Order: sequence, then C-alpha cells, then structure tokens
Amino acid sequence: MNTYFLKIIDFVIQISFNQAANSSIERVLKTYYKDYLVPEVSHPNLFVEVRSKYLFRTMKIKKATFMSLYYEEKPNKIITSKSLNNIQAHFFLKTIIYNFLLEKGIPLLHSSACLINDKATIFTGTNNAGKSTIVKMLKNSFTPLCDDMCALKMNKGGKLFLYQVPYLEKNRYKKSNIGYPVGNIYFLS
Repeated sequence: MNTYFLKIIDFVIQISFNQAANSSIERVLKTYYKDYLVPEVSHPNLFVEVRSKYLFRTMKIKKATFMSLYYEEKPNKIITSKSLNNIQAHFFLKTIIYNFLLEKGIPLLHSSACLINDKATIFTGTNNAGKSTIVKMLKNSFTPLCDDMCALKMNKGGKLFLYQVPYLEKNRYKKSNIGYPVGNIYFLS
C-alpha cells in the first residue's frame, strides 16, 4: 500500500492507495503536488482511501444523472476509486482540498498574486478582469505566486498570509507551502 502525506498550510491530508498502484491520483500527486508532499505524519487531519474496487454512486436530478467521484465515510475520511482519469483526479483533489480548507475556516480567493518587496500583492476581480495578465506582465520583475486561486489565513497576531494552493493554473508558476505576508489587495473591474 502506497501512502502520501499532502501538507497544505498547517493541515495534512493522508492519501492511501489500497492495492491501487499506478492510479491517476498517484501520478497527479507525484507530478503536480510534489512540492506539498511531506514525510509521514502521525496525526493527519483528513484521510483519503483510494480503492481498487469502488462502487460509483449516482443521483438523478430531473433528466440529468450525476456520478460521485468520492463519498465521505466518516467526518474525516473520504473514499474514492483508482479508476479516475487524469482530469477527474485533478478535480477530485481540488474539490477535497477546497472543501477541507473551507471547513477549517480558510477562505480561497479567486485571484492572482506576485511577491513584491517580500509581501504578497493580490489582484482579485471577476473573470476576465485581468488578474492573470497583470501577473504575466510583472513576472520579469517580481515573483509570481498564483494566477487563479490562493488561500488566506490570519495568524494568531492578526496578520494576514497568502498560501499557494497546488491546483493547476493557466501558468505553471513554482509553488510551495510557504505563507507570504499580504501587503496589498487590488480589486480589478
């Protein structure tokens, strides 16, 4: 059984593969989430079990049928299948991370950001407001942090920090699990 520990901000998600080696989820973790993988942790906050045999659950609403990619067995345990393809694996990981962080009170912001004078400068706005374009224009002078999504967390002293999330974005900027103090937030329209 292969087990991975994914650390995002101060939280750890344990992902175990129940005889499901070489699944899309494992490939996505090793390729796109590698900078968030940490050595074994004794008390993870969330457990994910990837099973080789999994019964997909469906639900019909009006004329559409929906299939779940996972189900929650306990409040902190999620079950999924090794049969997910690459797109489903990305969507699955993004969904569980998003929901988990929201449950922990960590908002995710649709934004882009650059590191300017050792502080995160955040650009937020509606779709097509220019968030990604601004970071692309600034990338030769300042370190890009994200161009689609970031997490925000306030420390005990009341200081706001930006954390990168390991999601795929338009531009694949280098990501890590470092908290950057927030300097400015700009709202684009």
